[in-house]
Amino acid sequence: IVCAFLGAMLVAAQQFPYLQKAPSAAMVKTLQTEGSTGLLGKAIFTQFVVPFEVASILLLVAMVGAIMI
Repeated sequence: IVCAFLGAMLVAAQQFPYLQKAPSAAMVKTLQTEGSTGLLGKAIFTQFVVPFEVASILLLVAMVGAIMI
């Protein structure tokens, strides 16, 4: 089951090119100079929504698993 899930994730990552999109150089420079958490939040919730949601689901599953153990 785990191998099938990982295989499906790899196929999905190749099918959706926006998952592989790196942050723009202008955004990185702005974050380095200003250190704005607002810009970081905007990037997470606009450009990187799917990876953010996947990470949140994995963390939720790990937390529930830890509680069950």
